[in-house]
Amino acid sequence: MLNQNTDIGLSVEYEAYNVPYEYVLREVFIDNHLIFSKEATNEFSSDESGCSISLLEDVFIKDTANDKTLDKEIYARFAISYESETAKYIFMSLKRLTSRFSMILNGNLVDNYSAGNQRYSVDVEGEYLWYSQPYRYTDYRGRFAAIYSMLIGYTPNAKYHISNYYDLNLFPDTDGYSFGRWLYINNNFHVMKKDSREAIAINYHTYLETIDEDIKFYEFLPINSYGELNPNVDTELTDNMQLGDVSYRYFDGANFPMTFEITTTSLTNVYKARITILEQDYDIKEMDFTNGMILMNTNGKEITMVGVIKNPTITTIVENGYYKQEISFYIATTRYGKK
Repeated sequence: MLNQNTDIGLSVEYEAYNVPYEYVLREVFIDNHLIFSKEATNEFSSDESGCSISLLEDVFIKDTANDKTLDKEIYARFAISYESETAKYIFMSLKRLTSRFSMILNGNLVDNYSAGNQRYSVDVEGEYLWYSQPYRYTDYRGRFAAIYSMLIGYTPNAKYHISNYYDLNLFPDTDGYSFGRWLYINNNFHVMKKDSREAIAINYHTYLETIDEDIKFYEFLPINSYGELNPNVDTELTDNMQLGDVSYRYFDGANFPMTFEITTTSLTNVYKARITILEQDYDIKEMDFTNGMILMNTNGKEITMVGVIKNPTITTIVENGYYKQEISFYIATTRYGKK
């Protein structure tokens, strides 16, 4: 699609160096495939990683007490190199959109020349006046050599979710700042040879996939409740399956406590997810997850199916006289998808 910049406040550098007003978006596509399986696999260990463990934790655990969630400003931070200028580091604000099996973080720079307007103050006869001007992310001819050193993330419990010391008037210039929690990091080149008629956009797309017919994830939601599949019903895990299609017994995580954690493994790009159900005032031995377990998000009266595991591996542990049941599965991340 052809865009045209009609902002009359643009710098005269546009005219002086003949940077065109018409431009098209050049999108940087970064795919992140989350591959779920009941057993660990090294099939994706040689691939480029699609995300860090932080993204998995922020989606499926959502530690709101420590502000480790995606319900905030998320940024891309990247370096831009030029043929004859010093490299610049830029922030780009990203918006989040989720649907079944898919989550997108995307954003774009203002146009083919400006990454956004910076604000600055000027002393005019003893009075400070505020002005703004476009922040040039290209050379004077609207070009650059490459984008590299790509980070996507945020800083928990920080001003603007960058740093308490970051001056937002400097945005989109990073001013040497980054953020403390990385969802994606890759130092390779993501764009080469931008010309003057291109504006940069970033599209970070995460997919929920499986290589095992006995496990399937549907939603990007935290897991805070669960259920046991009816042992007398064989549940087929289809793409169109809804919660109402499943026969199960429901357990509210508030009354039937569970913990959910994600840890690294010895395999590159592979993480282990472990659900632990704790015995308290009920007999955990009466729970039967042999046929399967449904993982859910309960928000008030709304219950959403997040994922289903059929015939899981169950470990029963006795600790200090109490029983614990552990159910594990694995999540691999790759930029390239299933082989």
